[in-house]
Amino acid sequence: MKENIIQSENIFPKKNRMIQNRQPLTPRPVAKIEGWEPNEVTWQMWVVAGLQFAVSIALLWQAYQDLDINILNSTAVFLTTVAGWIFADFLSGRFHKYIDAYGDENTPIVGTVIKEFAHHHRRPKDALCTPLLAALWGEVRFTAPLTILLMWVPMHPLLRIFAVTALAGIALSQHSHNLAHIPLKKRSTSLKIVQVLRIFLRHRPHMIHHRPPHSEYFEPLNGVCSPILERLNDNRREECLFWYLFHAVPRTWEDPKLAPPSYLDETMHHASGMARFKFDQQFLNNSENQNHLGTQRPKERIK
Repeated sequence: MKENIIQSENIFPKKNRMIQNRQPLTPRPVAKIEGWEPNEVTWQMWVVAGLQFAVSIALLWQAYQDLDINILNSTAVFLTTVAGWIFADFLSGRFHKYIDAYGDENTPIVGTVIKEFAHHHRRPKDALCTPLLAALWGEVRFTAPLTILLMWVPMHPLLRIFAVTALAGIALSQHSHNLAHIPLKKRSTSLKIVQVLRIFLRHRPHMIHHRPPHSEYFEPLNGVCSPILERLNDNRREECLFWYLFHAVPRTWEDPKLAPPSYLDETMHHASGMARFKFDQQFLNNSENQNHLGTQRPKERIK
């Protein structure tokens, strides 16, 4: 036995030295969140998140009781719930898009969020270090008061179901995004099911967003809206609209292929918004230039 060990050390000297010099594994640091200390306010986060969950269940139960139980109403409830979830995906995606495209870390109110999103693009796997409570807190502190406010707002039961579902989806959007970064081999069966059913965001579509210049597939909840918005060229058109109205320049235009002619031509910078819009009409309507706007980009293999 001893002779076999000596022979193995002689055959694999480099590997044995690597094993001997290997440093002990250390846990990765938890992602820092502005104004949050895990040992100080964790109970407050649980209270706020639990309050939204409890109020949401109560509002949904009240809305269901106000409806007559039949096949038609049951179908309407299901479709309303799906619509609210998709609407939450759309709203959270618009917020993600504007944070990625405009401003910097010195921007008031959202500067810290912009800095965190930029860091996530550089090191996407750090999202796996964010605990559930921290992922929920960024959205729950805004959605919980709105959910509680619905208790005193008179509305149709179906509209109440839509609003509660949308607010719940927004609250869970960042957590859904973090789950999309979990490697396939480490995903639980339940997570695979909710991702296949498009309840939560899948890994493969989200990796499209992580390709530079990070100008597409912004929706973090389930990603259903992403291919539709890309087919409609919505992201590029919104950027051009902000350029025409407010002279706002997104960071994606650092790549000339993604910028409209009115931005590349310095003589048009001081022109009116309508003049710049007319100047870009041929470019926007020309099918040969659609690749520059991201609507018909060639499919690439996502690893």
